Amino acid sequence: MKILIDKYGRKIDYLRISVTDRCNLRCIYCIPQCGVTQAMEEDMLNIREIASFVKVAFLHGIRKIKITGGEPLLRKDIVSLISSIKEIDSAIDISMTTNGVLIKKFASELKKAGLKRLNISLDSLCSDKYKKITKYGELKDVLTGIEKAIELGFFQIKVNTVIIRGINFEEILDFVHFSMQTGIIVKFIEYMPTKNSLDGYARKFVSADEMKLLCNEAYSLLPTVVEGNGPAKYYAISGTNGIIGFISPLSRKFCSDCNRIRLTCDGRLVSCLYAQESIDIKNSLRNGQNIDEVAKLLFRAIASKPASHSLIVEDRQMDFCSMMRIGG
Repeated sequence: MKILIDKYGRKIDYLRISVTDRCNLRCIYCIPQCGVTQAMEEDMLNIREIASFVKVAFLHGIRKIKITGGEPLLRKDIVSLISSIKEIDSAIDISMTTNGVLIKKFASELKKAGLKRLNISLDSLCSDKYKKITKYGELKDVLTGIEKAIELGFFQIKVNTVIIRGINFEEILDFVHFSMQTGIIVKFIEYMPTKNSLDGYARKFVSADEMKLLCNEAYSLLPTVVEGNGPAKYYAISGTNGIIGFISPLSRKFCSDCNRIRLTCDGRLVSCLYAQESIDIKNSLRNGQNIDEVAKLLFRAIASKPASHSLIVEDRQMDFCSMMRIGG
């Protein structure tokens, strides 16, 4: 069976599926004050349609799947969806990115359904600041969810932390200490520009190099390898169980090694997080077209994958689709 290789020779084996554009938080760097227009329920892919596409993608070499949103745990059939994907082939490595608010409620069912890894978005360890960033969230809900996930023994738990100067920059070492205490991997992520960027984006941007320098001044960092799907560069904290990683989509682009394709909750294939175009596969899935026709659309999306994104750090609004619908 023909595998997915783009015109730049990159093998695509990783599919990110946004299963909803709904979210129970309103993070200041993600959702504008005016809110977002959500997809109609009938326009969102159902379990059968998602599973049908995953079958095609698996036949052509996709082996790793990340479930994203919005907040995926708001989807009522999320556990059944995980089960349906796992039933396609037990070799599929399924992970999920979640804000963690509902993890305690769903962790046990998700693990039984076949979810292997958890990525939990957490941008502050201070209750008041967490509430300021998320608007509606309670830090204690996320922390108790993390404790439950540890108790259940998920293969891997990571925390994703977007660092923004003037908001949570001073908490970097707190997160390092959190990793040392819990053994959970913490990934520091550069703040990327979207149409919802905060005013003065360039002043708020912190490079991965600056984050690493701060950590290296406080602790001895040893390069290490962590099993996973993403582009983070990882470091063990010498003499501890702590591991931290840095993701640098802007200061040190990793596009040359990109191995992913994205499926939006309303049935569009997106070849790059910042691509202006997408390929609609919803009608093909909904109309019951054969797998060859769906595969053609998949290969067309791979063929449209750019060599690199063209983002730079500057103060201007980027006219892109909602991150919630694409699934960052």
